[in-house]
Amino acid sequence: MSAPYVYTPQVAYRNSPYLSPFYGQQNSPFIPELSLNNSPFIQPNSLPPSPNPQNPVQGPTYPQFVPFPPSADESQYSQGPPWPRERRVSWNEGPARPPTQNTPWLRPRPQRQRTRSDNGYNFQPPADPNWSNPNPSPYNPFPQYPTAPPQFFLHPFLNGESPRADFVFDLSAPQFAPLRYVGSNQTLPITPEELAQVATHPPLYRLKIICDLIPNWPIEINYNQYAGGNTYSPVPPPLTLGDILSAIWGFLQMSITQTSWASLTPQQEHMVGVAYTKRCRAMPSAELALRNKGVKKVDFLLGKKWFKGLVPIGDNLETLRLHVI
Repeated sequence: MSAPYVYTPQVAYRNSPYLSPFYGQQNSPFIPELSLNNSPFIQPNSLPPSPNPQNPVQGPTYPQFVPFPPSADESQYSQGPPWPRERRVSWNEGPARPPTQNTPWLRPRPQRQRTRSDNGYNFQPPADPNWSNPNPSPYNPFPQYPTAPPQFFLHPFLNGESPRADFVFDLSAPQFAPLRYVGSNQTLPITPEELAQVATHPPLYRLKIICDLIPNWPIEINYNQYAGGNTYSPVPPPLTLGDILSAIWGFLQMSITQTSWASLTPQQEHMVGVAYTKRCRAMPSAELALRNKGVKKVDFLLGKKWFKGLVPIGDNLETLRLHVI
């Protein structure tokens, strides 16, 4: 008895001025002549372990809400949670303060600014006696205190320092299909609204992604105002979750050149060939079509196809490292 058919809807996310370089196939398919018998260059037990695609993730059901700003064009003040009922003032303490949440994603609620009832225009805030203004100005008598740089945050689905167990993204799949694990071996596709969420805080407008398995092939994401024959705004929008995920997947789905294959050692050729064959055999109904498309860059990951997030490299926030298992 055959297994039941499972429909996986394809999430189309290509209409972005950041993604034009990753969907234009520049190389013809390269199909190597493989002989996957015993190799004199590699022992069978030294192959990379299987990622166990039948059960890639396990974990409890997670909420469907991701606490992340939907877009950079959001109104100035977001609609926050309702305020609790104000408590009456007691004789020994002041009014109760509403609870606050310490998170960079929530903007403060608008408040009226009280005007001073006295002549306070000559007021100067107290200055730190141990600090001197590096750029004094006769037009600004108030001291300018140095501000700390904003803390950098990645979208929860991109954070490689604490990867989400409910996020499933197969980089070797023939279709772009990031999924959410909802329990009982069931998954749901990531919605277009989630893919449109801003990827970082503060926002980024260019990005370079490096994978240690393919260090010579960095993934560079830049804004192209005239991508795909269209004319976009000269002001680039912030990178979104869909931009980054789609760029990584589209880059790894590109075919390699004969020059890239010729640069491999015999041992590397065998390992890449094994990964290529396993990727094609993983979909029996489309195995022949996948073989005809040849070796792809994802095969150089040697079977490590599950996305496990990005981590910053040093202090350069525009360069991230890709983690795969």
